[in-house]
Amino acid sequence: MSIRQRLYPGPEHEGIVLRHCGDARFVYNLGLEQRNLWRKDRTAKINYLTQARELAELRGAFSWLKEGSSSVQQQALRDLDKTFKNWWNNAA
Repeated sequence: MSIRQRLYPGPEHEGIVLRHCGDARFVYNLGLEQRNLWRKDRTAKINYLTQARELAELRGAFSWLKEGSSSVQQQALRDLDKTFKNWWNNAA
């Protein structure tokens, strides 16, 4: 079961919401690029857990990313992982 909520941010919160959206987009696109560059002959697999570990390292390296919400960024990686799982299930 999931709960959907609609947000109506005021002017003082608009910047924060936009920041979270930008961080999520950055992490999602970075994860997508990483998966697109992955080759099947490699022994290491790419999934949510491996990318979440790398996200933790990335957050340590870039202070602007660390300032954002880690849960928003992790959810972007979960969404990416779910997209790939759905694609593989429908391709088979």
